[in-house]
Amino acid sequence: SYVTFPLLMADLTYGRILRFWLPLASTWMMMAVEGPLLAAVIARLDEPKFNLAAYGMAFAVAMVVEAPIINMMAAATALVKDRLSYLKLRAFNNVLNAVITLAMLTAGVSPIFPMIAGGLMGMPDEVVRLCQTFNIVHCFSGYPVEPLDLPPETRHLDCLAGFVSLSDKVPHSYS
Repeated sequence: SYVTFPLLMADLTYGRILRFWLPLASTWMMMAVEGPLLAAVIARLDEPKFNLAAYGMAFAVAMVVEAPIINMMAAATALVKDRLSYLKLRAFNNVLNAVITLAMLTAGVSPIFPMIAGGLMGMPDEVVRLCQTFNIVHCFSGYPVEPLDLPPETRHLDCLAGFVSLSDKVPHSYS
């Protein structure tokens, strides 16, 4: 059974909905702009043909890997009814995350990816090498823990700035 909250529903104005929705929509908009923006930058690098091919392949691999986790939002909306169902779904999600991360690390860092992409799919060696580099960046970008001594509104930006300025890795944005 669902519990309704009449006081909250009465306070739900179009302005309040817009203020809640706008940051969520802007996050998806930034994710939509990221692809074309990165493709434009990559197209201006040396060997744009190989780089764009590798980026496209790496992006496709990333979508395949991320799809089960992205679909957890829909699963949570449909399946979570109480604390017990939430805890069960969270435990399942944690196991799924671990399995996907292990599979991505195994395929991304080991010789398995070149065997699949080069051997089975027939991709040129240069594209396979670049694609594997993009996949490794996808696995290892970001930071493991946000510092709690920085303001919550900007700490992710501070971490990204530190990552870009202090790391020798290729920067990769994510949401």
